[in-house]
Amino acid sequence: MRSDGAMEKIIAGIAKRAISPERVAAAIEHALIARRPKSRYVIGIDARAQIALNGLPILLRDRMIGYAREKVIA
Repeated sequence: MRSDGAMEKIIAGIAKRAISPERVAAAIEHALIARRPKSRYVIGIDARAQIALNGLPILLRDRMIGYAREKVIA
């Protein structure tokens, strides 16, 4: 199996979109001290995209993920 640097491209893309520890800590702090905390804290664009994709039919979701994967690897 050859990668041609595909995995490195994927990892680099993930690293660029990484959420700062401060932002995560702020969400945790809010959850701990809020009078009425949210039931779910979604932090970052990747998490928001995942939530959106989970609401789609499986076939459409698979096609969108495949399309995105091709764009990253290309």
